[in-house]
Parts: sequence; C-alpha cells; structure tokens
Amino acid sequence: MRKPVAINEQGKPPTMAELLEQAGDAQQWWGAIAAFLVDSYRVRATVRWESQSRAWGETYWKGSSPVVHIVPCNGHLLAFIPFRTAAVNRATTNPGLLDPAARTALDSYVAGESPMPVVCVRSDVDVDAVMRLVSLAHPRKGHPCGSL
Repeated sequence: MRKPVAINEQGKPPTMAELLEQAGDAQQWWGAIAAFLVDSYRVRATVRWESQSRAWGETYWKGSSPVVHIVPCNGHLLAFIPFRTAAVNRATTNPGLLDPAARTALDSYVAGESPMPVVCVRSDVDVDAVMRLVSLAHPRKGHPCGSL
C-alpha cells in the first residue's frame, strides 16, 4: 500500500526530490509524462496537495488550467486528468483515440466511479494512456480530436 509523503519537519510541503524518491522506479515514467507535457503544452509544474488521493503530488498547469495531477506511490504513479464534457464527447465520437487503459480510466469517470479519469502508471503502456487522455482533454493545433 502507498505511504504518502508527509509535510516535513518545518511544516512545508515535500520537495520535488522527496516526491521522486517516493515514486521509486516510477521516476522514469514520471519523466516521460513530464517531457511530453513540456514539449507539447509548455506547462509549468507546482507541488501541491492532491485532495482526491490525500497525498502530495505535482500538478502541471497550462495557463490557469490544470492539465494533470501526478501523485507518487511506492513504485508507481497515479495520474489524475481533469476532464470537461467536450473531451468526453470527443472520446465518444472518436473511440479509436483511446487505448484500453485510457478507455478504462475514462469509462470509470463517466460511470461516476472517480471525480476525473485516473491512470495507475506502472508501465510504458500506462504512460501512453496518460498522454492520450491529456491530448483528448486538451487538444492541440493540428490534433483537433486530441490524437497523438
């Protein structure tokens, strides 16, 4: 089970180094997701409290909109992707855009099982699912349906 990173002795949030240490072997996947976000969306990141999982994590922002929240766990990550109705409509209209892991996360969200699509990142396949969901939620110029 996950052991969340706590507030340090000075009452401050954990440092990025502490979050990466908590991620363990999942650091490689975090790096892949972060590189995609920076290259594709020019995001900025902040360490913040992620209330849904009651653990510290990092949120990547594009302007004032959160793009993805990443929470490190022991050896894996939880990626929370904020979604709007338009993104769900794009997924419904273009079902081929999502791989099985992304489809499962979106279906759980649509069914009301989670407040936003959540991917448990344990492999490169899960990294692809995060990228597909982010692309669907925040389509880029030249990618009108959020395709990669």
